[in-house]
Amino acid sequence: MGGTPFQTPTTYLLKGGAGFFSKACIKALANCGYTPEMFGSYSYVDKQIKAGRAGGISGMPQDCQDFVGGSQSGHIAMNANFQGAGGRGDPCTNVLAGYTMEGAPCMPHHGKSNVLGDTHQVITANERSCARNLGLPVGSPMTEAQVTACARATVATAVSGSGTTDIAGNRGRTPAELDRRAADAAKEDKRVRKAEGLGKKDRSPASDAARRRAGEARSEAAQRRSSSAASSAAGVGPGSAPAAKGRKTTPKDEKKAIDCIMAFWRAGMDEMRRRNAAENSSAAKLAGAGKGTPSKKAVAAREKAVADKVKKGKATAEECLEHQANTTNRYMSANGGRLPPLSGRVP
Repeated sequence: MGGTPFQTPTTYLLKGGAGFFSKACIKALANCGYTPEMFGSYSYVDKQIKAGRAGGISGMPQDCQDFVGGSQSGHIAMNANFQGAGGRGDPCTNVLAGYTMEGAPCMPHHGKSNVLGDTHQVITANERSCARNLGLPVGSPMTEAQVTACARATVATAVSGSGTTDIAGNRGRTPAELDRRAADAAKEDKRVRKAEGLGKKDRSPASDAARRRAGEARSEAAQRRSSSAASSAAGVGPGSAPAAKGRKTTPKDEKKAIDCIMAFWRAGMDEMRRRNAAENSSAAKLAGAGKGTPSKKAVAAREKAVADKVKKGKATAEECLEHQANTTNRYMSANGGRLPPLSGRVP
């Protein structure tokens, strides 16, 4: 039978990471421009981003809100690692039982995924490269270690900033200097496009280079301001990364922040799967119908009916998650409460 999961799911994804991160983690995150309230499920982070744009995140410094508001909700591990091609948001394409796009662990990825140089764009490009560098065909299985390695690369880019192609040009500059650098690069792009006769959707190497410099400088300036405000609010100092002097995050800070975020991601992936097992199993669905504790016979009958619909490709998204909850619970029942191994696919 689907049974009952062995552990009650935590709520870090639903309510943010404030209750998860240690003091040491909070310090390291602050020095990199992040606060615990910036982490949670895709839906939670998306709400924080909308609130940040309106200056409505209670207790969060304004520069941090500006950083969040200028971001998009980004999966710590690429969504396409866990759902099939063309199946974004569709749990019936899951390769990891209990996964949902909206419920997976996320953080702010600054900028936009389609704007050259923005942190989110750099992350998006790197994510696919990481998976495909394994040398495996698209759709091939990825082990937990492989998924984790690519997720860690994503977090490293987010923590260190997008300026991976122009470190010498951005490091050591103040946010104000970076603002001017972004503006100058944008002007250069306009000059190049006019000289080359490019239309709105046309591209060229020179134009792309200018746009990339502008995006990197914008993202880096926003992250440095957030770093200064977050470190001051966390009591780390008058900013161990003061905005007036530029971000001075050390490699030690960055490594600690990456380790902390990866621990949050791993706990969040478990939380998401346990929550699905607890709330969406056939037993839970029958109990929620107000008929009391369902009989084993009733649960077995519902499980079989749902499994048959999944097998025939006629199941709804809710039924696919129900079937996955049943299989997860059976695995945990046979393995001392442990979840099935975390795995993915090459996108």
